[in-house]
Amino acid sequence: MLRFIWVIVSCLFLIMYYVPKMSYYARHPEKYGEDICYQMAQVMCNHVRRRAFIKTVATGMENLPKEGGYIMYANHQGKYDVLGVIVSHDKPITYVMDAKRSKLFIADQLTDLVKAQRLDKEDIK
Repeated sequence: MLRFIWVIVSCLFLIMYYVPKMSYYARHPEKYGEDICYQMAQVMCNHVRRRAFIKTVATGMENLPKEGGYIMYANHQGKYDVLGVIVSHDKPITYVMDAKRSKLFIADQLTDLVKAQRLDKEDIK
């Protein structure tokens, strides 16, 4: 928890810069394509990774299919899972997130930026 607070405090100026920019990019998909939005998400996630003193090691990338899609599942419910995957993948990805958690500050903008899906756990459908 202390590391999470440290990241928020140390990234305060970056948050003030990236949050409105991410919202603007997400609102104008005709102007900013999927690749540009994903590159901005990667830059923002790299800032967070460095400020949190986290080293991401991606192994087995050669085993991923070159064509078509695939699904990856996180092995636990951490705050860094999506950020780690975004940092390690060069091609644009998206994710599925709980609807309640996706409305939190910064997560909402990132979810809109990469066009992620919100999953309502209360709805049976």
